[in-house]
Amino acid sequence: GSANPVTVELLIRPIIHNPTICAYPGSVGVHLPLHIAAEYRCKYSILEGLVSSYSEATHIKRQLLQQPQHPPDTSPKSGSDAKNAKQKQQQQQQQPQQQQQQGTPGWF
Repeated sequence: GSANPVTVELLIRPIIHNPTICAYPGSVGVHLPLHIAAEYRCKYSILEGLVSSYSEATHIKRQLLQQPQHPPDTSPKSGSDAKNAKQKQQQQQQQPQQQQQQGTPGWF
């Protein structure tokens, strides 16, 4: 399931008055509990509690780590697959020409 304000509040409520935990960034970059509560539009009382426990969070910009982007697959396998497909297409185009030159119908 996905998170919503109610579930986020249930998770944050036990840590509201713990400055050490409120200062701890999440696993995805700098994503403090205050950031999470604000993102999910939690109740004012939740936001107020987080700010009173760790007011420095209001000055810390939320930063997400960027996921590494994988380059397109340029391995020889993919190149040889394309080459084989092109060769097969050329062979299929040449077969009717060869059959016409030999005088045999295409269905033989």
